[in-house]
Amino acid sequence: MVVNGLLQIDTFGTNNCSGQKGYNLSGYFNSTGVWWSGNSAIAQVTAFQGKGMAPGTTTGYGKAVIPNGDGGRPKPPCPQLDQLAGNQIPVSALTCTSPVTRGGSATCTVTPSGTTVTGWQFKDGSNNPVTRTQDVGSLTWPGKMVTSGTVSATVSGLSTPLTASITVNARANFAFTAVSPVLENDPFSGDGCSINVPSPPQQSGDAVGIFCLAQYFSLNTAMVSDDGPNNGYSYVTSISSSSGSSTTGYFYVISPDLQNSSSVFYLAQCGNYNPTAQTGFISGTNLLTDTKRHEAGTLQSHYENYTVAQNNSANNLGTVAEGETGIESAGPSRTA
Repeated sequence: MVVNGLLQIDTFGTNNCSGQKGYNLSGYFNSTGVWWSGNSAIAQVTAFQGKGMAPGTTTGYGKAVIPNGDGGRPKPPCPQLDQLAGNQIPVSALTCTSPVTRGGSATCTVTPSGTTVTGWQFKDGSNNPVTRTQDVGSLTWPGKMVTSGTVSATVSGLSTPLTASITVNARANFAFTAVSPVLENDPFSGDGCSINVPSPPQQSGDAVGIFCLAQYFSLNTAMVSDDGPNNGYSYVTSISSSSGSSTTGYFYVISPDLQNSSSVFYLAQCGNYNPTAQTGFISGTNLLTDTKRHEAGTLQSHYENYTVAQNNSANNLGTVAEGETGIESAGPSRTA
């Protein structure tokens, strides 16, 4: 029986007249019987029924007066007898360590002791199964966990397997931190970036500033091979924001002509812009300041867009990689 499950109780005893053992006495227990449990915290017992309350084993009792003879008239050798019956009531349950941090160990346990287990299985959220192949009859199933799912244990005497869920939480400190912007000379070719702007800008639409995000990463993986619930799953053990000699960087260039206050282009920015009439031209100083803000500032800039995206766990490469797991028979499975 399982917790909150119901168990039918049959009453068999001794025939008063013949002495036959295993005689069905249900009619007497139904009318005059008294029922109780040795430990109602484990199982409650009422007429012909037990209800599981908590894992463990207790004894269910029934007592009834078995009359003598026919219609209460003595009929030797049929003495009136009080018959007391008792039998063990095991209440089985499966519990698992949960939650557990990815890469940590969990143990699933069937109780009470003496329960006969005939099989174990784990299924992830996509119903990919892992079936235990060693020590199948053990009451415990330990192992390293990298993905959430449900463990089931097949138990003798129960029509359906016991089940318990395991939640695997993400590890901390896997998220990449946004790098600081770096101003490079124009043109710039390095760390995977090749960017430049016209020098000098000559027509409408020519950029005076441009940025490049060079995002690198490298990671290490491992496979679980302990015949536990996640046996056969691969997962990311570590990730870095660099690859070889290349490191993630946010780079931007500003037109050399805009940075040179003596250039023809800079001097052409006459600074007579009228915001009300929206006429005239911005000054070289303001154009330079606004261009730097646009490419690498912290508000309304390309750099701000990058940092916002980086701080979103759905976009952060480190966070995304932390939750990547896969089982060989099923392929990669996103779990974070």
